Amino acid sequence: MSCYVTAADAPEAFGRIAGVRIKADPTESLHRFKQREIAAVFGRCPRKLFRRALELGAGDGYTSTLLAEYVQELVCTDMNPRRLTGIDTDSVAFRILDAEEVGEQFSSGEFDLVYSSSLLEHLPDPGRALRGIHRILRDDGISIHLMPNRLWKGTTVLLYMPNRLLTSVEKLLIAATPSSGRTHSTRRPPYGGNNLKLARRKQSFLTKQFLPRTHGVSGNTLAEFLAFGKARWVHEFQLAGFRVLAVKRVAFSSGYRFGYERVRRVLERLGLYTVSAYILCKQDAQSPLATHLLP
Repeated sequence: MSCYVTAADAPEAFGRIAGVRIKADPTESLHRFKQREIAAVFGRCPRKLFRRALELGAGDGYTSTLLAEYVQELVCTDMNPRRLTGIDTDSVAFRILDAEEVGEQFSSGEFDLVYSSSLLEHLPDPGRALRGIHRILRDDGISIHLMPNRLWKGTTVLLYMPNRLLTSVEKLLIAATPSSGRTHSTRRPPYGGNNLKLARRKQSFLTKQFLPRTHGVSGNTLAEFLAFGKARWVHEFQLAGFRVLAVKRVAFSSGYRFGYERVRRVLERLGLYTVSAYILCKQDAQSPLATHLLP
């Protein structure tokens, strides 16, 4: 049975939902979203367009299996060894790496593509990482960074209370179901936080009732909303020596795995996106690769 309850069949589904997950499985949902990200960014690129590429903040390495379609040699990195457990192949190598130290770990001009998704907002010093990326990128190379925007932040705040309600109902239903009928875990894999260098930020009891935890390194919800603005990131990229070629709309996601696919597609057709892709090249440089990536 599907992990999703769509908007169209929600009333019927809630009437027969005992023993069935209301929300999508965390890993399956994340992997589907990664598929959408890669398709949105690289959908017009020919196979093996990039000679050598680096992925930062690769998580469980699933995205590398998608990126490999467009890359001849891929280095897939994450700082969490419990999360990144892939086995090297002829075309993909896995490496434990702190993204802020990337400029010290690779040779100058080594890559013609550096890619990250939902990474930079988790770094205490994204400027250091970006300067390192600038150093290891070829002069005609491309750097691409996907990040949540302010609409994503606003959506997670607005849907926080509905998500808490659905999560509570789901736990009760699963607890009342015989273990043989449970096909998915109710917990995320124990990978740790998004940045192992940072302690998990505590919330007061009152705040936790009404607001989600911050997603990145910002100290509170308002600061994070402001930090997710386009102007802030364009400024960061320029300070590191990059030129922004395009800011591409990638996908809409609530961040809560509700699975209302029809609603999502309608919102995207209306031009609403919660994830943006920043496509960069070095200042005063041109890249023939950009023609395959720009809108």
